[in-house]
Amino acid sequence: MNEVQFDQAYMFAYSLRDKTHAARNYIDDVRDDIKSKRLQEVINTFRNNIQIRNELNELGRLRLVLVEGLAKKQPIKNITMMSGRSDGNKRILFNTLDNGIPTLYDDNNSISNKNNNGLDILINTLDNNNNNNNTSINKGDYVIVLVTEVRGHTLRGIPLTKSTITNFAKLDLENIEPQLMTNSKPNIIENIINMNKALLNDQKNKITDENKIENVV
Repeated sequence: MNEVQFDQAYMFAYSLRDKTHAARNYIDDVRDDIKSKRLQEVINTFRNNIQIRNELNELGRLRLVLVEGLAKKQPIKNITMMSGRSDGNKRILFNTLDNGIPTLYDDNNSISNKNNNGLDILINTLDNNNNNNNTSINKGDYVIVLVTEVRGHTLRGIPLTKSTITNFAKLDLENIEPQLMTNSKPNIIENIINMNKALLNDQKNKITDENKIENVV
């Protein structure tokens, strides 16, 4: 597992299955406690590796996400979390943003022109957006998400714009180095990150205040 560095793994303790070669020819002579210990070692190895791998390869990068719908868990009140999959089949969670998001500038001439920088086009889309052309995020949409957090094999991020598979690929956005985005001028993306953090913190503080009031009452 250390050598291959799996992105996904289905891990179970061994159990005898009827009508298999093992059931017909071998005796299950390993104690359950040893099986459990070995399984936990495998799980810990996978979790450690995938955390390091995703921090290295995913954190701070742009991913095109196919929106699958609402996330199963909604950890923060009044913040709707959605779930989707990257083209690497990694699960990404992100909030929907009440005012929606724009669609990536889709002037075919600009996107097809190899002299145009993909990051510049993305920043121009965000910089020129005044919310009038925003649309809500729905199941089935393709959304460009900036990965801001890694939790094992699950990623978290901020939705920036909607896009198509073709435009995302033409602009080569998935290969943009994280430092280029944080050093861009004007630094629209960093502003969006800070606004998103402020929004989440504000909602968390409201929940804390509400809980305090309930305890007093």
